[in-house]
Amino acid sequence: MYLSPASLAWSLNRLYEIEDPQLPPNSTRLSLTRRFLELALFSPALLLLQGILAADDEEMDAWYLQGWCLYLMAQQVKEGVEKVEDLGWEELSQDARDCLDTYLVVSYPLTRCRSRLNLLTLASQSTRG
Repeated sequence: MYLSPASLAWSLNRLYEIEDPQLPPNSTRLSLTRRFLELALFSPALLLLQGILAADDEEMDAWYLQGWCLYLMAQQVKEGVEKVEDLGWEELSQDARDCLDTYLVVSYPLTRCRSRLNLLTLASQSTRG
C-alpha cells in the first residue's frame, strides 16, 4: 500500500488527537518534515509543522523549519515554478520572515542552523527592499 506524502502528513496530524500517546514524538515528525523539504513537498511539510506548533508553540525547530519551508515556497512562486493558492511571493516571504523572527526572539541557543538562518533573514530582507 502506497501513502502519498500529503496523506501521510495529514494522517499524522488528523488521525491523532494532540494528546494521543500514539502520536509520534515531535522529533520524529520534525525528521519527516525535513525529508519532505528535501523533496520539495512543501504542503505536507506545512501540515506536519502546523500540527507540531498547535501542540507546542515553543518548538523552535518547527518555527525554523516553517520559515525555511515558506521561504522555499516564496522562491518557487517568484520564479514562476509554482503557484500557492492566492499568495504571492511577497506574502510568503513575509510569513517566512515572521517565523524566522519568532525563532530568533525566543532566546534559542546557537545551533548548527544559525548561519543558514542569518542567510535566510538577509535574503528575505533583500526581496522586500
